[in-house]
Amino acid sequence: ASDAGALDLHRSANNLRERWRDFRKDDAVGLIANFVCFFRNVEGTEMTKEIRIACWQTEEDASAWSEKKAASARRRGVAEGVAGLRTAGELQLQLEPQCEIRHQDRCKTCARLVESDRLGVRAPRRCKACGGSGHGYPFF
Repeated sequence: ASDAGALDLHRSANNLRERWRDFRKDDAVGLIANFVCFFRNVEGTEMTKEIRIACWQTEEDASAWSEKKAASARRRGVAEGVAGLRTAGELQLQLEPQCEIRHQDRCKTCARLVESDRLGVRAPRRCKACGGSGHGYPFF
């Protein structure tokens, strides 16, 4: 791997650590989940890929967080975007359901799927098979 690629990976890891500290330190209103996947070696290349997915309850929550972080970056004199990485890009999407959604949860005891009998209704808090409690996945 090139020195520039290794430096980008190092910067990306530092940026990720800082972002997670921000989520813990500041109240990230409406944040449901934040996933990050690193693919250190993409077969046949000398590239590393990183994919981040942040899930927010509303578009307003996501916009407020982005604006807050951009303002903070401007105050610190840091360029907006992906922390000075040479090989980075960003895509933001708003996903809307195309039909009614069946809420699902997972049993903490037996790991079975626990889901509502009707569309648009919260999944039961207890597993029908073993009586264990679910994880309590968000429902809004």
